[in-house]
Amino acid sequence: MTQNLFTLVVRLAKRNKAQPLISFAGLACGLFVFILIYLYVSDEFSYDRYHEKYEHIYRVVRQAPYEYMGSNKFLVGTASLAEEMRQNLPGIELISRIGVFRNPVVSTNEQAFFEETLYAVDSDMFDIFAFEIIAGNKERFLKNPQSVILSESFARKYFSSIDQALGKTIRVETYKDLGVFVVDGVIRDMPWNSHFRMDMIFPFEAVVTAIQPGDLGTWYNNNYYTYFTLANGVDVEAMQKMLDEQN
Repeated sequence: MTQNLFTLVVRLAKRNKAQPLISFAGLACGLFVFILIYLYVSDEFSYDRYHEKYEHIYRVVRQAPYEYMGSNKFLVGTASLAEEMRQNLPGIELISRIGVFRNPVVSTNEQAFFEETLYAVDSDMFDIFAFEIIAGNKERFLKNPQSVILSESFARKYFSSIDQALGKTIRVETYKDLGVFVVDGVIRDMPWNSHFRMDMIFPFEAVVTAIQPGDLGTWYNNNYYTYFTLANGVDVEAMQKMLDEQN
Protein backbone atom coordinates (compact mmCIF):
# COMPACT_ATOMS: atom_id res chain seq x y z
CA MET A 1 0.00 0.00 0.00
CA THR A 2 2.75 2.41 1.01
CA GLN A 3 4.78 1.45 -2.07
CA ASN A 4 1.80 2.09 -4.36
CA LEU A 5 1.16 5.50 -2.77
CA PHE A 6 4.79 6.48 -3.18
CA THR A 7 4.74 5.40 -6.83
CA LEU A 8 1.60 7.50 -7.41
CA VAL A 9 3.19 10.58 -5.90
CA VAL A 10 6.31 10.16 -8.04
CA ARG A 11 4.22 9.81 -11.22
CA LEU A 12 2.19 12.93 -10.39
CA ALA A 13 5.36 14.88 -9.70
CA LYS A 14 6.82 13.84 -13.05
CA ARG A 15 3.64 14.96 -14.87
CA ASN A 16 3.66 18.39 -13.19
CA LYS A 17 7.23 19.18 -12.22
CA ALA A 18 6.45 22.77 -11.25
CA GLN A 19 3.86 21.86 -8.61
CA PRO A 20 6.28 20.51 -5.96
CA LEU A 21 8.47 23.59 -6.41
CA ILE A 22 5.50 25.93 -6.00
CA SER A 23 4.34 24.09 -2.91
CA PHE A 24 7.83 24.14 -1.40
CA ALA A 25 8.24 27.86 -2.17
CA GLY A 26 4.88 28.62 -0.56
CA LEU A 27 5.81 26.63 2.53
CA ALA A 28 9.20 28.35 2.76
CA CYS A 29 7.65 31.83 2.41
CA GLY A 30 5.04 31.05 5.05
CA LEU A 31 7.69 29.77 7.45
CA PHE A 32 9.88 32.82 6.80
CA VAL A 33 7.01 35.24 7.53
CA PHE A 34 6.14 33.31 10.70
CA ILE A 35 9.75 33.55 11.92
CA LEU A 36 9.86 37.30 11.20
CA ILE A 37 6.62 37.89 13.12
CA TYR A 38 7.84 35.76 16.04
CA LEU A 39 11.15 37.62 16.22
CA TYR A 40 9.43 41.01 16.06
CA VAL A 41 6.90 40.16 18.79
CA SER A 42 9.62 38.63 20.99
CA ASP A 43 11.74 41.75 20.55
CA GLU A 44 8.86 44.08 21.48
CA PHE A 45 7.97 42.11 24.60
CA SER A 46 11.61 41.93 25.75
CA TYR A 47 11.90 45.66 26.38
CA ASP A 48 12.70 46.66 29.97
CA ARG A 49 12.15 43.13 31.31
CA TYR A 50 15.60 43.15 32.89
CA HIS A 51 14.40 45.61 35.54
CA GLU A 52 13.56 43.68 38.70
CA LYS A 53 10.46 45.82 39.30
CA TYR A 54 9.29 46.03 35.70
CA GLU A 55 5.80 44.75 36.55
CA HIS A 56 5.38 47.54 39.11
CA ILE A 57 6.84 50.48 37.18
CA TYR A 58 4.42 53.06 35.78
CA ARG A 59 4.82 56.23 33.75
CA VAL A 60 2.46 59.18 33.95
CA VAL A 61 0.61 59.99 30.71
CA ARG A 62 -0.96 63.44 30.52
CA GLN A 63 -4.25 63.93 28.69
CA ALA A 64 -4.53 67.48 27.40
CA PRO A 65 -7.64 69.39 26.26
CA TYR A 66 -6.05 69.88 22.84
CA GLU A 67 -4.47 67.67 20.19
CA TYR A 68 -0.99 67.76 18.75
CA MET A 69 -0.11 65.65 15.73
CA GLY A 70 -3.39 63.72 16.09
CA SER A 71 -3.19 62.91 19.81
CA ASN A 72 -4.11 64.55 23.09
CA LYS A 73 -2.00 62.18 25.22
CA PHE A 74 1.52 63.24 26.14
CA LEU A 75 4.30 61.51 28.07
CA VAL A 76 5.70 64.71 29.57
CA GLY A 77 4.31 66.72 32.46
CA THR A 78 5.40 69.35 34.97
CA ALA A 79 8.31 69.18 37.40
CA SER A 80 5.88 69.77 40.28
CA LEU A 81 3.78 66.68 39.62
CA ALA A 82 6.08 64.14 41.30
CA GLU A 83 6.10 65.84 44.70
CA GLU A 84 2.35 66.41 44.53
CA MET A 85 1.83 62.70 43.88
CA ARG A 86 4.21 61.73 46.67
CA GLN A 87 2.36 63.91 49.19
CA ASN A 88 -1.22 63.20 48.19
CA LEU A 89 -1.44 59.74 46.68
CA PRO A 90 -1.11 56.94 49.25
CA GLY A 91 0.48 53.85 47.76
CA ILE A 92 3.30 55.59 45.89
CA GLU A 93 6.47 53.71 46.79
CA LEU A 94 9.13 55.39 44.65
CA ILE A 95 8.87 58.30 42.23
CA SER A 96 11.32 60.13 40.00
CA ARG A 97 11.34 62.75 37.32
CA ILE A 98 13.50 62.51 34.21
CA GLY A 99 14.61 65.55 32.30
CA VAL A 100 16.04 64.97 28.83
CA PHE A 101 18.20 67.79 27.44
CA ARG A 102 19.49 67.78 23.91
CA ASN A 103 22.84 68.54 22.30
CA PRO A 104 25.10 69.06 25.31
CA VAL A 105 28.79 69.82 24.85
CA VAL A 106 30.98 67.86 27.29
CA SER A 107 34.54 69.04 27.86
CA THR A 108 37.40 67.29 29.61
CA ASN A 109 40.83 68.81 30.14
CA GLU A 110 41.89 67.55 26.73
CA GLN A 111 38.96 67.75 24.32
CA ALA A 112 35.28 68.50 23.78
CA PHE A 113 32.52 66.09 22.75
CA PHE A 114 29.20 66.94 21.11
CA GLU A 115 26.60 64.54 22.50
CA GLU A 116 22.92 63.90 21.73
CA THR A 117 21.37 63.90 25.20
CA LEU A 118 21.95 64.18 28.91
CA TYR A 119 19.56 62.91 31.56
CA ALA A 120 18.66 64.57 34.86
CA VAL A 121 16.99 62.30 37.45
CA ASP A 122 15.82 62.22 41.05
CA SER A 123 17.42 59.89 43.58
CA ASP A 124 14.60 57.31 43.47
CA MET A 125 15.51 56.54 39.87
CA PHE A 126 18.29 54.21 41.06
CA ASP A 127 15.78 52.10 42.99
CA ILE A 128 13.04 52.15 40.35
CA PHE A 129 15.27 50.92 37.53
CA ALA A 130 18.06 48.35 37.56
CA PHE A 131 21.19 50.43 37.06
CA GLU A 132 24.24 48.25 37.65
CA ILE A 133 26.93 50.41 39.22
CA ILE A 134 30.30 48.89 38.34
CA ALA A 135 32.56 51.61 39.79
CA GLY A 136 32.09 54.29 42.42
CA ASN A 137 28.77 54.53 44.22
CA LYS A 138 25.45 56.32 44.06
CA GLU A 139 25.71 57.75 47.59
CA ARG A 140 28.12 60.46 46.47
CA PHE A 141 25.87 61.23 43.54
CA LEU A 142 22.87 61.62 45.85
CA LYS A 143 24.74 64.00 48.17
CA ASN A 144 26.63 66.12 45.65
CA PRO A 145 24.58 68.33 43.28
CA GLN A 146 27.62 68.67 41.01
CA SER A 147 28.00 64.93 40.53
CA VAL A 148 27.59 62.82 37.40
CA ILE A 149 27.33 59.10 36.67
CA LEU A 150 28.58 57.90 33.29
CA SER A 151 27.97 54.72 31.35
CA GLU A 152 31.00 52.49 30.87
CA SER A 153 31.15 53.47 27.19
CA PHE A 154 31.25 57.18 27.98
CA ALA A 155 33.76 56.69 30.81
CA ARG A 156 36.12 55.02 28.34
CA LYS A 157 35.44 57.62 25.67
CA TYR A 158 36.25 60.55 27.95
CA PHE A 159 39.01 59.06 30.13
CA SER A 160 40.25 55.88 28.37
CA SER A 161 39.20 53.56 31.21
CA ILE A 162 36.58 53.20 33.93
CA ASP A 163 39.12 53.43 36.75
CA GLN A 164 40.63 56.61 35.38
CA ALA A 165 37.19 58.22 35.05
CA LEU A 166 36.37 58.15 38.77
CA GLY A 167 37.06 61.46 40.47
CA LYS A 168 37.70 63.27 37.19
CA THR A 169 35.69 66.32 36.17
CA ILE A 170 33.77 67.31 33.07
CA ARG A 171 32.29 70.67 32.09
CA VAL A 172 28.83 70.54 30.54
CA GLU A 173 27.10 73.16 28.42
CA THR A 174 23.83 73.25 26.54
CA TYR A 175 22.64 76.72 25.57
CA LYS A 176 23.70 77.55 29.15
CA ASP A 177 26.76 76.60 31.15
CA LEU A 178 25.84 73.90 33.68
CA GLY A 179 29.26 74.03 35.32
CA VAL A 180 31.76 71.37 36.35
CA PHE A 181 30.69 67.90 37.51
CA VAL A 182 32.67 65.18 39.28
CA VAL A 183 32.42 61.60 37.99
CA ASP A 184 31.29 59.70 41.10
CA GLY A 185 30.07 56.51 39.46
CA VAL A 186 30.01 54.36 36.35
CA ILE A 187 27.12 52.13 35.34
CA ARG A 188 27.14 49.20 32.98
CA ASP A 189 25.86 50.09 29.52
CA MET A 190 22.10 49.68 29.45
CA PRO A 191 20.84 46.80 27.24
CA TRP A 192 19.67 47.51 23.72
CA ASN A 193 16.11 46.51 24.66
CA SER A 194 15.58 49.57 26.85
CA HIS A 195 13.13 52.32 25.96
CA PHE A 196 15.79 54.80 27.06
CA ARG A 197 19.56 54.43 27.30
CA MET A 198 21.31 56.79 29.69
CA ASP A 199 24.99 57.56 29.23
CA MET A 200 25.19 60.69 31.40
CA ILE A 201 23.07 60.97 34.55
CA PHE A 202 22.92 64.22 36.50
CA PRO A 203 20.99 65.36 39.62
CA PHE A 204 17.61 66.65 38.51
CA GLU A 205 17.34 69.90 40.42
CA ALA A 206 20.94 70.96 39.74
CA VAL A 207 20.46 70.69 35.98
CA VAL A 208 16.97 72.19 35.85
CA THR A 209 18.04 75.07 38.10
CA ALA A 210 20.92 75.81 35.72
CA ILE A 211 18.93 75.48 32.49
CA GLN A 212 15.26 76.23 33.22
CA PRO A 213 14.84 77.33 36.86
CA GLY A 214 11.32 78.54 36.17
CA ASP A 215 10.19 74.94 35.69
CA LEU A 216 10.67 74.18 39.40
CA GLY A 217 7.56 74.93 41.43
CA THR A 218 5.34 75.67 38.45
CA TRP A 219 2.46 73.81 36.81
CA TYR A 220 2.77 75.41 33.40
CA ASN A 221 5.80 73.92 31.67
CA ASN A 222 5.34 70.29 30.63
CA ASN A 223 8.86 69.10 29.92
CA TYR A 224 9.50 66.09 32.16
CA TYR A 225 8.77 62.38 32.41
CA THR A 226 7.48 60.97 35.70
CA TYR A 227 8.03 57.32 36.66
CA PHE A 228 6.84 55.65 39.84
CA THR A 229 6.29 52.31 41.53
CA LEU A 230 3.39 51.24 43.71
CA ALA A 231 3.60 49.47 47.02
CA ASN A 232 2.47 45.84 47.15
CA GLY A 233 -1.29 45.45 47.29
CA VAL A 234 -2.13 48.87 45.85
CA ASP A 235 -5.07 48.80 43.44
CA VAL A 236 -3.85 50.21 40.11
CA GLU A 237 -7.32 51.26 38.95
CA ALA A 238 -7.95 53.10 42.21
CA MET A 239 -4.60 54.85 41.84
CA GLN A 240 -5.52 55.83 38.29
CA LYS A 241 -8.76 57.37 39.53
CA MET A 242 -6.99 59.34 42.27
CA LEU A 243 -4.39 60.58 39.78
CA ASP A 244 -7.14 61.72 37.39
CA GLU A 245 -8.79 63.62 40.24
CA GLN A 246 -5.49 65.35 41.05
CA ASN A 247 -5.37 66.66 37.50
